[in-house]
Amino acid sequence: MDKKESQEDLETVKSNDGNHTVELVSELEPLRKKDEDEWVAVFHGRYNNEDVIAKYFLVTGATLTETGAPRTESIRSYNEVAALMDLRDKNCTSAPHYIHDFRKTTDEGYKRWVLLTYLPGTAVSILVDNNDFDFEGQKDEIKRAFGVAMRELWRCGVDSKSPHLGNVLWDGGSKKCYIVDFEQADTDFVMPKVMPTDEELWKRWKDQKMSSVAGSNAGANAGSNAGSIAGSKAASKAEGSGKNKRSNFE
Repeated sequence: MDKKESQEDLETVKSNDGNHTVELVSELEPLRKKDEDEWVAVFHGRYNNEDVIAKYFLVTGATLTETGAPRTESIRSYNEVAALMDLRDKNCTSAPHYIHDFRKTTDEGYKRWVLLTYLPGTAVSILVDNNDFDFEGQKDEIKRAFGVAMRELWRCGVDSKSPHLGNVLWDGGSKKCYIVDFEQADTDFVMPKVMPTDEELWKRWKDQKMSSVAGSNAGANAGSNAGSIAGSKAASKAEGSGKNKRSNFE
């Protein structure tokens, strides 16, 4: 797909039903192919007079039914919304919260726009290589904050499954880390019997190659449904409730 053909005009995007409008302020992550027929792009936007992360998932060639339901669902958007709704409902403070989502028909296929809260901070992957930032001097503090964030997600039953430092934001003002990008998330995560140390968690994420280039602030907020996802999610969890659940660290 030609990026030029799929780039938004950075003005406004309206839902098919006309009830939702997002003003696109800037592109944070360009349209990237994630799977065989699924593409993702991330923007800084304005929705209801508030800053948001506006993330769209494009399934190429997919169409909607007469009722507006997709004939082919975006798996990545499903995972993202399910995880972010869980984290919002459990008052998680270490991840963006789901605000809303809607679908938009385009010539390439339908787009599912997902709106998230806008978080402070910069992707740690950028800070590591930034000569103007004293990363070595703050590394231990960032590691501790990262461990706190990961454990909070796990206590909420969510693991992002996208372990690299481009998906970790560090806000030096509040001394807090945020985890972003839940396109492959596990929403039935079970806490490990033996909790890994901050150093073990950090090494697991640090050693992973970047699957995407995350920008400052919510470029990584690319770093996660118009009402329909809740029922689908509940049905999905019911179907999987009999499966044996295991932690990644057991």
